Amino acid sequence: MRLLRKRKSCNSTADIYIASPCDGEVLPLQESKDPMFRDAVLGQGCFVYPKDDCIYAPVNGVVEAVFPTRHAIGIRSQSGLQLLLHFGINTVQLNGLYMKTHVRKGDVITEGKLLAEMNIAGVIKAGYDPDVYVIILESEHKKVTVFEREVYHGETLMEVRDTTERMQIE
Repeated sequence: MRLLRKRKSCNSTADIYIASPCDGEVLPLQESKDPMFRDAVLGQGCFVYPKDDCIYAPVNGVVEAVFPTRHAIGIRSQSGLQLLLHFGINTVQLNGLYMKTHVRKGDVITEGKLLAEMNIAGVIKAGYDPDVYVIILESEHKKVTVFEREVYHGETLMEVRDTTERMQIE
């Protein structure tokens, strides 16, 4: 007779490492000025106060969305993780000004590929914060560890571990 037993998948599921999409200072969502991010309404993650205009792919995957205002890009990683990259706070109001994207929906991307450029000086001059958010969507069954420090793009930004309990047949 087979028995079903709950078991946490932490030991069986490899941790997923998310690279920084830009150079800058990594900060926790709790320090965001935007309550939508600060309260993790969209999911867990962090943000980077950027030092330059270039924004790179934090994972290998597929571009699932490029917002018409070019202020955000949705990505599905090879492991199935859904990510949102969001450039600035309330920058949707700029209607694409100071933003340039280099990818389209459906593009297959590799970690480190240039995805977008945000003219940081222009965004700040227009009165907006240029914070670059990396949000793990549907993260309720994920343990996300953020590495707060100065980073260069491509360095590890955070680690994601699946904590979903799964049934194991014995």
